[in-house]
Amino acid sequence: MTTATATQSELLEKYLRDSHVLNLATCVNNRPSNRDVFYLMPDEFTNYIYITTPRNSNKMAEIEANPYVSFTTVPTDDDNGL
Repeated sequence: MTTATATQSELLEKYLRDSHVLNLATCVNNRPSNRDVFYLMPDEFTNYIYITTPRNSNKMAEIEANPYVSFTTVPTDDDNGL
């Protein structure tokens, strides 16, 4: 796949499969919290990624309190992230 012929979806999938770290942002009671986390993707490309964390982590409590989160990927030498 080359950049000239790849669709946006193909580029996104390639990037997400090549990287496994992202910065997850949560917010509860107007207090933001950002952290780098590892993630997994299913074999078939979907709209889901899976973040690995212990069930009793602060980020899980924050997500349960406010499910609206955002993330950015961690840039590599080959790109600027997504």
